[in-house]
Formats: sequence, C-alpha cells, structure tokens
Amino acid sequence: MALNVENRTDFVKNIVKLSLWLVRKYHAEGVEFEQAVNRGTPIYRLTSLWDGVHHPANPQNGWNDKKWDALLKILKEYFDTLNAGSSFEREGLNVLWPWLEARIKKDVKDWPWIPSAYGTKIMQERVSGMFLYEYTEKHEIDLHMGNIYAPESPFKHINQLATDLHTLLVHILRKDPDVEQIVCESWMNSFEPFLALFPSEWRHDCSDTDMFKYTYDIWGQMVNRKGGFHKRNGEYLRDTGEFPYLSKKCRCGIRALAVHLENKFLQEKSS
Repeated sequence: MALNVENRTDFVKNIVKLSLWLVRKYHAEGVEFEQAVNRGTPIYRLTSLWDGVHHPANPQNGWNDKKWDALLKILKEYFDTLNAGSSFEREGLNVLWPWLEARIKKDVKDWPWIPSAYGTKIMQERVSGMFLYEYTEKHEIDLHMGNIYAPESPFKHINQLATDLHTLLVHILRKDPDVEQIVCESWMNSFEPFLALFPSEWRHDCSDTDMFKYTYDIWGQMVNRKGGFHKRNGEYLRDTGEFPYLSKKCRCGIRALAVHLENKFLQEKSS
C-alpha cells in the first residue's frame, strides 16, 4: 500500500491551512478572495465536490458548483472577521472538513494517479512505473509523475526510474514515431535528483511558469515521501512568502532522452 488514510489526512489538514494562509497573502496583494481560493490554492480538488474534470478556476460552458459557491460565501464571512490571525485557518478548515474528509479514502485508493490534467480515467498503456504521459495540443508528450514508492522517496530507486522512463519512451516511439518532443511542467524541474534523468537539452529549454495556480506542478512539493504534508517546505512558504521550488516547463527530444538514459543509467545497470 503506497499511501494510508493517516498520511493523507495529515496532508489535507495542513495543506488547507497553508492555503488559507496564502489566501490572506494574496488578498493583501490585491487579489479578490474568491479568485485567491479558486485559482491560487488546491482546496477545491481536495473536496468531494470535485469530479476530476470541472474546476471553478476555469469554468466552461456555463458550469458552476452551487455547493462550492455556498462554502466560499461562508469562508468569506470568516475571512472578513478573522483575517488578522490563524483563527481563519482553523475555522476555515472546520467549515470545509465534511467535504474534505469525504474525499480522503477515494484519493488513497487512487494514489498516485489522483485525477489531474489527464481526467478521471487512467490509460494503463500510458503508465510505466512512476511516469504517466498524455498528448499536448501540439502533439507532444506531456509527462506526469506519481510516487509509487511511498513511503520511500522515488529517488532512492533512480536506476529503476531510468528504466521505467526508458520503457515509456520505447512504447511511445513504437506507437507514434512522429512524436518528437517530450515536455513536463513541474516543481521537480528545480530539483537536482529529478534533473539527473534528463540530458542537458532539458535544462537549456526550460522556462519559469506562473506560480499562482492550484495544480500539483506547484503544490506537489508540499507532499512528503509518505504522502503526508511536507512540513519543511510548508514552513519555508510561510516564512518567505515563496515556494521552495519554482515550477518550470522543460522539454527535449524523445530520442535524445532515450540515448541519455541508455548512456548514463542503463549501461551501468547491465555492466
């Protein structure tokens, strides 16, 4: 079992309190309350209201969630009266808790592929170890990661990561040889152990991304190796007002990545 209810509960409680702290910061900088919650935090995705597809940060075709709107109204009332201190974090968590708690067991069951950009259903042929891919609008490969090794760090298994990533690339090249580029938008692109898996081209074709988002390319750095809350990274955000790791979008050629993995990892494994 990669994740348990206790660790997920620890993560949910602490990430919601941290998110509500960040809402206060964003609001002080001129961001409207609803926008700060919806666009700047992952709270909605942690509730049982989220269907894995729709989100109040980018509603489409007239979609809206009236239950969520009602919760936001209550949160705003607490915010207006308790904005000065940590009481807002505590009371806000209490307001949200029935909807947060109702989702925890489902997310434990779905770990590590809790629905994200790839929707509610996982295509198993697109998974290899901790890596999952989907296609971008430009018909590139978009790479996602999930820690299947919890409670261990995946980077204790760096050679297996290289093997699994290489297996994914071979599958892609056989299935769709016209696809040339692989991209990934993640805080891990600021994390040296992850960067070791990629050729120099990956680092050179890299750009910073918007940090005002609810997605896990940013918020994933608040999950520890056990699937609980990453206390040190959370404290860093509170102390500095900045995330410890910038989210970056990097890319390289699929074949260049395959060769890099073969030369740096797979030959060592076979020797």
